Amino acid sequence: MVRIGVIGIGNDARGDDAVGLEVARRLQHDLPEGVTIREICGEGLSLLDRWQDTDAVIVIDASYSGAAPGSIHRLEPLTQPIPKELYLCSTHAFGVGEAIELARTLDQLPSHLVV
Repeated sequence: MVRIGVIGIGNDARGDDAVGLEVARRLQHDLPEGVTIREICGEGLSLLDRWQDTDAVIVIDASYSGAAPGSIHRLEPLTQPIPKELYLCSTHAFGVGEAIELARTLDQLPSHLVV
């Protein structure tokens, strides 16, 4: 069985920044077997711990892209790095893009990863 982790990232006190948490919370109900939901309310570096014991990971986070609010961007970091301009204004001490690049350097990326 494939183990899938969905990780919502955000900060409840920062308006739009809570979107990752809100999506994760809404997905909590009626999950298929093998799917786990996790939340990160702090530093993006904790991603490396949260995706342990998973085969595939979906990370949901808000970013400033210059696009219209509510725009959805699908990134596949296993094929190319996350564009730095998406995380220039991170509310996390260590951003998602930085955490993913560190995991790449340490050879700790999950087998499948979508942001």
